[in-house]
Amino acid sequence: MAYIDPLHVDMITEGAPIDLLITHQGPGLHQGYGRGSELLDRVVESGKVRAMFHGHSVGDSEIKVFNGCKVTPLHGIPFRIKGPNMGQPGEDSWCAVEVSPEGVETDRCRPDCWCEFHQRGWVKKPGGLLVAPALDCWNRSRG
Repeated sequence: MAYIDPLHVDMITEGAPIDLLITHQGPGLHQGYGRGSELLDRVVESGKVRAMFHGHSVGDSEIKVFNGCKVTPLHGIPFRIKGPNMGQPGEDSWCAVEVSPEGVETDRCRPDCWCEFHQRGWVKKPGGLLVAPALDCWNRSRG
């Protein structure tokens, strides 16, 4: 999201509680104001969101909690472009999430089926857009 609409932020902070929120950018509280958004600070400070996940401009990969909101930064899935692991996805872009009345649990470990995300399994759309395979293998690997 290159543009964050303050009206939409208001809708989140004044609306019903949200279990999971996925944004492009992270809050400035977590990533600093050269990387994160001050508007998204309002979201995590509102206490309305239990867990937020974001990518884009991740300087700090640590999972942190702000006013009850667990913020998890995720790196992209950059495919290795050379060597014996060419086409395989990179690290630090995986997270399984379990939401219950007691809380939100996150698991940053790679799934056993991570090799199914090899670039050769992605579908290339017109214009070069790559579409990932289904994530159902994650559930198979977690039992």
